[in-house]
Amino acid sequence: MPRSKDKVIRPKPSEQNVKSAIKMVIEKRLSIRKAAEEFHVSKSLIGRYVKLNKEKENVEVVYHPLNAVKRVFSDEEEEQLVEYCLKASKLHYGICKDDFLKLAFEYAVILKKTYPSAWDTNKKAGIWPFNDNIFGEDEFLSSYVTDRPYVDANTVTHTRLDMAEIQPNIALPGPSQYANIEQQYDNNQVAIESPAPSISTGTIYTDKNIVMSPEAIRPFPKAPPRKNNTTRNRKGKTRVLTYTPKKEELELLAAKKEKRSK
Repeated sequence: MPRSKDKVIRPKPSEQNVKSAIKMVIEKRLSIRKAAEEFHVSKSLIGRYVKLNKEKENVEVVYHPLNAVKRVFSDEEEEQLVEYCLKASKLHYGICKDDFLKLAFEYAVILKKTYPSAWDTNKKAGIWPFNDNIFGEDEFLSSYVTDRPYVDANTVTHTRLDMAEIQPNIALPGPSQYANIEQQYDNNQVAIESPAPSISTGTIYTDKNIVMSPEAIRPFPKAPPRKNNTTRNRKGKTRVLTYTPKKEELELLAAKKEKRSK
């Protein structure tokens, strides 16, 4: 096993300490090393701003801890948003995530904050809007074989009696109607055997016009439905088989099973 080493968590320097350290170095009161030790700021950070000050005079020191360069709201404004949401939930006026993003956008517009251009397009906070159709059907073809249709437990299973009630009542034809049907069938047979010569202006639909997919001949494999195993194995107990009472109990159970099998 390798030796585990605890990570050292160093506190982030405050903006005031960074400005004071850079000012002391620029005014040549302290060296970069001494200023870094006194104000607990990294030497590279102080050296970078000192170099900028030599190239361009009166460089404004702007230090954003925790990479907060692209932040829209300040700490106080974020706290106000959180307090508003908590108060709304206590008043049973809770808002969903989408409404909260719209509220943040309106809040940023009123305060004249600098925010990403995507906020204007979506009229709410967030760079990427939620898209239900981001994944196409081709993305799910790899799981086609193992997909099973979802069967809701609340759906009612129709029995034969239910299906009989659903089916409409179809009136059976009478004896006179049977005679008419036979006569029509004979007329159609005569027309088919001796068709009249005529020029067809429409499209003749034959079996050759039907386009059949290869999937109808050899369909893709599908996983069988899941088996609902209602019978479960009985839970046993750990026991010492050489122990006399347990041994006798096992022998009695084995004898009962032999009698049942006979």
